[in-house]
Amino acid sequence: MFRAYAEPRRAAMRHAFGLGLRGRLLLLFLGLFAVLFGMLTWLALAERDEDIRVAEERLEQSVKLIATEQRRIIKHADSLLRALPRLPQLRQDHSPQECSRVLSNWQETDASFFNIGLVKTNGDIACMGVPMTSSINLADRTYPDGHSKCPTYGQSNCSTPTTVN
Repeated sequence: MFRAYAEPRRAAMRHAFGLGLRGRLLLLFLGLFAVLFGMLTWLALAERDEDIRVAEERLEQSVKLIATEQRRIIKHADSLLRALPRLPQLRQDHSPQECSRVLSNWQETDASFFNIGLVKTNGDIACMGVPMTSSINLADRTYPDGHSKCPTYGQSNCSTPTTVN
């Protein structure tokens, strides 16, 4: 009698879940893999955030180093622009060859700049550390117009750094 009562109930339970032991084990493994995949995703995102933070720190350090180097270059260029006008060989009464020789010698001892030149107030390049193959005039360039405000070349605040393109 007990057996007859248990059989319909077991059949009803089986139909209610619709899964046997294999199905439930499969669901258990799927749940475990879903948790495992979620944890791996969470760890990967945390590691990505840490990598981004480290990269930002390295970038900030690089920017600070670059800014320090640029300040050093600017200070060096400023000291060069202040020292060159004091050289008597760069005055107007000396030849362009003498001026070019002095700038070339200066450039050999201080290789910080590709070329150093002296520009007259009308825009003509008087001399350069690297020899010129033809005459160059900078009057048509869009550089700051500070050099044209000086009537003669000398020790003043009128000299402006320019480059030859």
